[in-house]
Amino acid sequence: MGAVISAQLALCPAGTRLLGALYAAVSLGIPVLERLAVRAQANFRCSLWTVRSRGFVWALASSALYRPSQEPIDFLLAAAELSLAASHLPSRERELGTLRFLVWTLVTTLGSNVGFLATMQALSSLSSTRAPCDYR
Repeated sequence: MGAVISAQLALCPAGTRLLGALYAAVSLGIPVLERLAVRAQANFRCSLWTVRSRGFVWALASSALYRPSQEPIDFLLAAAELSLAASHLPSRERELGTLRFLVWTLVTTLGSNVGFLATMQALSSLSSTRAPCDYR
């Protein structure tokens, strides 16, 4: 599968290759850093706890570059996501241009994460239990 993905990425424009390389580097690098006792994972997880309680607002943008991988199936799904991105994003990048494509990626990531957190906050406020929640 690695040869297929590398062949797909070789045909992609620069912005798509940059996003693919960052996705692979961050997704594979964070577990290595975690083993070295560097707590970097919270910087890439978009949740109410990390954004609101800990103040990691950059997780709204950086979460697109990270897929938590602990089991072999997680690595397979990450490779599938990378393959799908390599097949669908180049046409969007050619249409928009590299700079606008990267800005579009950032804006759509921020918008979907803000929508996700707003939905989670709404569901939390509608909850029948009023016990304190730990968003870890």
